Amino acid sequence: AAQPDGHFAGGILAAGGIRRFIVTHSAGGVLTLSRAVPGLLTGAAITLYPGCDHTRATCAAKFANLDNFGGFPWIPTRNPFDGGSLF
Repeated sequence: AAQPDGHFAGGILAAGGIRRFIVTHSAGGVLTLSRAVPGLLTGAAITLYPGCDHTRATCAAKFANLDNFGGFPWIPTRNPFDGGSLF
């Protein structure tokens, strides 16, 4: 709950040798996982890894790792081969 909403979305929850994808992270530290962690008890130790939205801004601000950014931020969103006018 100490992190802002969305901080762990797209990240990983690890508990007892099991890892699960974090689908959402919302108010109050509520996490939605891709599937349940069998046998996870209240108060059990877990490790949370923050998620990434695959943007240059997040890579720089959240992870201070822009040198290793592997995304493709300049791919056009409009397909130039769809038969429409480019202008």
